[in-house]
Order: sequence, then structure tokens, then C-alpha cells
Amino acid sequence: MMDTASRSIGKELLRASGLVRRFGGLVAVNEVSLNVTHREIVGLIGPNGAGKTSLFNILSGQLGPDSGNVSFAGQDITGASASVCARAGIGRTFQIVKPLVSLTVHENVTVGALLNYPLATAREKAEEIIGRVGMRSLLDQQAGSLTLESRKRLELARALSIEPRMLLLDEILAGLNASEINESIHLIRSFAH
Repeated sequence: MMDTASRSIGKELLRASGLVRRFGGLVAVNEVSLNVTHREIVGLIGPNGAGKTSLFNILSGQLGPDSGNVSFAGQDITGASASVCARAGIGRTFQIVKPLVSLTVHENVTVGALLNYPLATAREKAEEIIGRVGMRSLLDQQAGSLTLESRKRLELARALSIEPRMLLLDEILAGLNASEINESIHLIRSFAH
């Protein structure tokens, strides 16, 4: 008997068709179409200013497209808000990491888990996720005092706290050294299985 996760491998999760986003006279996203299946790892490659973050912003509800459409898990989410996209199961990290600096690591991750759970359960889920990203020893540390590598892991934990079905990682490895990159790649791959 095949389990549910095995049956969904290869099943389409995201479909974007003809996405366009302009900022005045600048076309940041120009007729982008893509399909992503369950558990597929896809990389967007391009120089600074190519529109990768703008595309992520459209897919996660931070921006609406000027034209085109997006469906996620068979549901039209074109122009939906970030909270609607998060509730649908789209998690994301941001290129510029901005934790809630006056809160602890635990509190930062709990905020995301509140999307799906009451406070007590959200705190438990947050602690579990913090352990999974290797930050258990930093649970009560203020986020503003973290190193760049730890802030990147916190950003990942915050994205995971909403229990996403799809995770958009925006330059999650930028600024890390080779050792930190290798460790982070191993960690990220562990969540794809």
C-alpha cells in the first residue's frame, strides 16, 4: 500500500502562467510560466535585478501580477494576499533577513505557528522546528544578537512554522561561507524528503 506522500510525488502543486509585473516603465517579471510538482526542488537563476524576488513576491502574495495567473494545489490564488497564500501552504524566506529583533528565537518562530495553532500548541510546534533547524541552544536568545548564519536559519524556521506545502527560499545561502552553505544545503534537502 502506498502512503499519501508517495502518491503525491510528481503531482502538480503550483502552476503560474504568463506572469507580468511592471514597476513604472520597468518590466520586472515578463511572461513567466512555470509548473512545480510536489517535492520537486526548482532553482531560479539570474543576475541581480532579473526579477527573481519579484516573482517570489507574486507567488507568495506580497505583490499582485499585472497579468497572468497563479494556481496552487488546484486553487486560483492570483492576486491573493500574503496571508491567504500562507494559509494555502506557501511559505517563504526573504532575501533581506528581518527577524523581530527584540523577540527571542522561540518567540519569532511561534509567531508563524500561530497561523495554524493556538498559543500553547504554537509554542510547542515552534520549539520542535527550532530543534529541526539546529538552533535548540539559541531558543531563548534575542534574535537581534544572532550571527548572519543563525539569522538565516531563523528565517528558515519561521517559514517552516506555517507548515508549508511549498517553500520559496530567496537567497537563503547569500553571505554564508562554504562550510555554512554545505551545512545549509544538507538541512534544506532534509525538509524536501
